[in-house]
Amino acid sequence: MDVRLHDTDDAGTEGWRRLALPVLESDPHANTVALTALAEPAGGGHGVDTLLTVHDRDRVVGAALRFAGFALLVSGLPPQAAAAVADTLGDTPMADRGLFGAAPAADAFAAARSARTGETPVTDVEMRLWVLDGLVPPAGVGGTARAAVDGDGPMLAQWLRAFAADVAVDHPGRPDPDGDEAPADGPDPATLVAEHRAMGRDVVVWEDAGTPVAFAVGRGPAAGAARIGPVYTPPEHRGHGYASAVTAAATARALAAGARDVVLFTDVAADVPNRIYARIGYVPAGLHREVRLVPAHAPAR
Repeated sequence: MDVRLHDTDDAGTEGWRRLALPVLESDPHANTVALTALAEPAGGGHGVDTLLTVHDRDRVVGAALRFAGFALLVSGLPPQAAAAVADTLGDTPMADRGLFGAAPAADAFAAARSARTGETPVTDVEMRLWVLDGLVPPAGVGGTARAAVDGDGPMLAQWLRAFAADVAVDHPGRPDPDGDEAPADGPDPATLVAEHRAMGRDVVVWEDAGTPVAFAVGRGPAAGAARIGPVYTPPEHRGHGYASAVTAAATARALAAGARDVVLFTDVAADVPNRIYARIGYVPAGLHREVRLVPAHAPAR
């Protein structure tokens, strides 16, 4: 197999898209992170620093990319191309960003990279991909859903920081697939909702008795598949079904906007999300891994 790196300027990116998108779109569920980001203006506000395609004679059989500062997205790579991709990328350290992808591709590339560089692959988190089978809105949950408005910005900024803190506590350094929603220095409250709207994201707030109690973000659809995430309920409002309700509402809005499929991720180790999403009609559709590649001289956390 032949691995080709592409320039990341406008012309190179456009050429890569022509070759890579048919590969990524052939499995819009596994490639949802790449596809939803690519569907947003300017890649969701993040430039790319790595673009590659894998060729088998005259066919494009794989693709990968990395947004600057984030993980290498490998779900579009055939596992049998892992060694060739690792050789093409060379020995540039990846410890700070690592890789993210469907388990077969992530495992194959991590092993090939380790064999080349001596780095130790460390799985920060194993994630389950869920695909909507048939929406079942939860019954008996107080409140109603509404679209976020500009005045929600300060509240949502605080919630996004809290979400990011929860993620960081659980998985230090993880390249979270929804982490670009909550940068380390926090979003700008004054423009947060408008920026999400400009990116085509649907921010849904759940209110009970006039009090906002949870939110969810819908992204896409891309190649027919929308993705929900993040979903957050402040600690003082948990235990009332609000996360289920706002996720179901965001799902319904995505379907109404034209999505054929809706997907989301959960941490395999997180018991509550794995239970509630099954109850509202999502079914498991495979595992993804977030993997750091720790240099041989550095301790693995």
